[in-house]
Amino acid sequence: MKKLLASSYSGSLAFMQPAIEQYAIDFSSKLESNGIHLNDYSNVYKRIPQQQCAKYIDVIIKETSPCISINACKHLNPALLNAFGTGLLYSSSLRDFCHRYMNGFAFITNLIDVNFVEHNNESYLTITEAVDFNQVNSNYYSDIFSALTVSLLKLTVGPNSMVKKVCLTWTPPKDIMQNYLDFFGDNVEFSADKTMVVFDNKQMDDAFIWANETLAAKADKTVKEFIERSYSFDLTSKVTNVIAQLLPEGKCSKILIAEICGMSESTLQNKLNIEGTSFQKIVDNLRKKLAIDYLKDKDLTLEQISHKLGYYSCSNFSRAFKSWFGVTPVEYKKSRLGELALVG
Repeated sequence: MKKLLASSYSGSLAFMQPAIEQYAIDFSSKLESNGIHLNDYSNVYKRIPQQQCAKYIDVIIKETSPCISINACKHLNPALLNAFGTGLLYSSSLRDFCHRYMNGFAFITNLIDVNFVEHNNESYLTITEAVDFNQVNSNYYSDIFSALTVSLLKLTVGPNSMVKKVCLTWTPPKDIMQNYLDFFGDNVEFSADKTMVVFDNKQMDDAFIWANETLAAKADKTVKEFIERSYSFDLTSKVTNVIAQLLPEGKCSKILIAEICGMSESTLQNKLNIEGTSFQKIVDNLRKKLAIDYLKDKDLTLEQISHKLGYYSCSNFSRAFKSWFGVTPVEYKKSRLGELALVG
């Protein structure tokens, strides 16, 4: 199977929605103001690119609570996880569950990699970050992975979820700490070296009550096909995602992008033409959008922004920015500071 570009399952938006709705906010508008349009993901095969995933998490944490992922998992509906959730529920044992969880987790997201590690006395599921996260995103993925694992196991084997210990890589603030203790119980460790859900090896081969190898195998096949179909869906989004990752390295050429996408340069352009765009349009649109985002960050210098956008010099970036917006980056930043002062 080809490796998906850095992205997440669009159904995760629906997964979080019930917990978000408890807060009196116009969440769709909040997302749209950050360039995320829910209607763009009405097709379940269209995945959310890494950059939009990061923004989405930043927005929901800011507008709700750092423990929103824990709250979302309290009343988990496995149907929202499609065949991935079904396969896990039909696993034959804890060992089988862990292997299926590791192999199919890319269905949900490949921004983190899941590993199943077995030792003499205990085994554990753990994650490694496959992309660079800010601290908010890193905390979120530590939470969501652990809470999702525990919730799915409770649905499979009951309240005694067979979890020996949960390790999170951060320590929640005191005002929300009780949420974590209520959810995970006393056997939760904070500020651990890595995120882990730990099991006692004595239980690894205990039979699950809902075990059905035939249905689990069918679910595995569906998950694999789903991921493969997602990979081939919406070339424009895939190309945009790859370009965003390569811009800071200055290696953003059509030839390289085509190679990463597994096709010739001419085939890439022809397929983009069908979707009503071109390689250069995608580069220009992405640079415009990212330029505005970066200029809102007062800690980034023009030199740093130029580098992030793949320009060799500030002057090249400034000329491009003025051709797009009619003002230089410096003038834009000054005008924005003025607007913020008026708001304040």
